[in-house]
Amino acid sequence: MSSTLLPPDSRGRELWCGEADYETARRDAVWNARKPDRGPDLIVQAASEQDVSAAMDYARGRGMKVAVRAGGHSLWGSALREGGLLIDLSRMREVSIDPRQRTATLEPGVTALDLATALAEQGLAFPVGHCATVALGGYLLAGGLGWNLGTWGPACSSLESLELVTAEGALVTADAHHHADLFWAARGSGTGFFGVATRFTVRLYPAPPAIRTSSLVHPLTAVPAVGAWLDRVAPVLPDSVELRVLIRANAPANGSLGGTGGLEVGAIAFGDSAGEADRSLHQVFHQLMAETGAARAPDATTTLPGLLDASPPLLPEGRRYSGDALWSDAPAGDLLHHIARAAADAPSDESVILVCPSPPLLRGGRLPDAAFSMTGKTLVLPYAIWADEMADQRNREWLSTLTTTLGPLTHGHYVGEADLDRHPSRSVRSFAPANWERLRALRAVHDPQGIFHSFPGSDGQPRQRPANIPSSWET
Repeated sequence: MSSTLLPPDSRGRELWCGEADYETARRDAVWNARKPDRGPDLIVQAASEQDVSAAMDYARGRGMKVAVRAGGHSLWGSALREGGLLIDLSRMREVSIDPRQRTATLEPGVTALDLATALAEQGLAFPVGHCATVALGGYLLAGGLGWNLGTWGPACSSLESLELVTAEGALVTADAHHHADLFWAARGSGTGFFGVATRFTVRLYPAPPAIRTSSLVHPLTAVPAVGAWLDRVAPVLPDSVELRVLIRANAPANGSLGGTGGLEVGAIAFGDSAGEADRSLHQVFHQLMAETGAARAPDATTTLPGLLDASPPLLPEGRRYSGDALWSDAPAGDLLHHIARAAADAPSDESVILVCPSPPLLRGGRLPDAAFSMTGKTLVLPYAIWADEMADQRNREWLSTLTTTLGPLTHGHYVGEADLDRHPSRSVRSFAPANWERLRALRAVHDPQGIFHSFPGSDGQPRQRPANIPSSWET
């Protein structure tokens, strides 16, 4: 079908359900190899702001609901909604860097590795996400828990302004002084944002002169000692140190915690010199080494692009995933106890659980005045990872059982990683109560007709599809 809605000189594409290449585009809209059994009536692969405006005009004129995709890393497939129009921004990947002003202007399809590499050449950095292929558009809208979080803060706090197409089709620039409500909402509302962000201007930082990494590996039987140590060290963690506990799943026949799995305590220090970074790592690790006798891996020097380009990746492409993100203020020992037991029962030995203590700025609630508002002392990120489609149910049930077990120890979710598709309350629990209410009120003002899909379960009753719109995707 020839283009009916994009400008004549557009480099974008429109793909209706049932046309050639539609199914490829539908599947490519989600990074997870486990694709949702739903899809839009129309996919517009936009190449410019003009394409986005044309797509919005088309949708509004025909009563079509709109979803937006930048990179497709949402494990629950937020871009794929049933019916309506999907605006795919992944082709929009321009970056402009102003070294003197220490700002960058970027389009939503720019990936973490794209930006980190371009900035490194200028001696600059930005708190990009931990996965190389995550696109900045969705990441920034979700708040952005990236590298060097303790020093640079969530990525949305470094957002200076953004250009967006509103539900009414207007192209506006939002910042702290212009369209301030939209600017507030854009920093942390994630998939619930009621606009199409087409360009971001972000504040940059000098690249850390030294980045050093190290780790300790323990058997799962060391969980009590590691948990007690983590509870002591996390509240006094230096801002420049990023700490994580990685528990690798295993399923030994006897169900014990000792099996083939393991517990790795890793730390990354960002310093003004290698010596300073090494001292930070020693400060973090020396007590744990004395208590457990674990051998410390040799310290390694890297760069921000090097952290992103790690091989093999923790979350490999081409696998089937189910994941979640849970905030907790419970003692780390209690969390690790339940997680280690669950890891021993995991159906897939590729599955991993990350336990990440928050830096002081998140523990103390020193957050920007933005939609991003739910934090805790610890972020737990469990990922069921497997390859065989026939194992979908077992792995998803395993993850669901784990998150249910941790439920009494948690109080909320990180909107950028949580499985929001499971229950509407998960979206509510991704924000402080006052921020959730403000977000709802702003949506009513800026998208009164409900053009944009909101969080799953928050849209109310499905609309009746107009007769002139092709039928929705059928599984």
